[in-house]
Amino acid sequence: MATVTPQQVKYSGVVLTTVAATAGPDKVKWGEDVALLITNGSGSAITATVVVPGNTKYGQAEPDVTSASIAATKQVAFGPFPKDLADDNGDVSFTVSAATSVTYAAIRV
Repeated sequence: MATVTPQQVKYSGVVLTTVAATAGPDKVKWGEDVALLITNGSGSAITATVVVPGNTKYGQAEPDVTSASIAATKQVAFGPFPKDLADDNGDVSFTVSAATSVTYAAIRV
């Protein structure tokens, strides 16, 4: 599991540093202008899921948010994320259905 600080996107450009996905959950620091860029380098589609913190008023775990499928060799951007998806530490947690050959970067726009 890794916690990634978003990289600031600039009008002059920025070379993004990517991180290898883990069995997770991985985390990104929340911000109103933060997005997640996931690259699926594998030969099969994967699914990214945002892990929603906390419980409902009935004591049940909040349902996680399953994002769109990421096709093999494709890159998909997600976000920005609402504040209620961040945990008490200000992190948004996510998992991928298969981590092999999957990388991600957090960006601040």
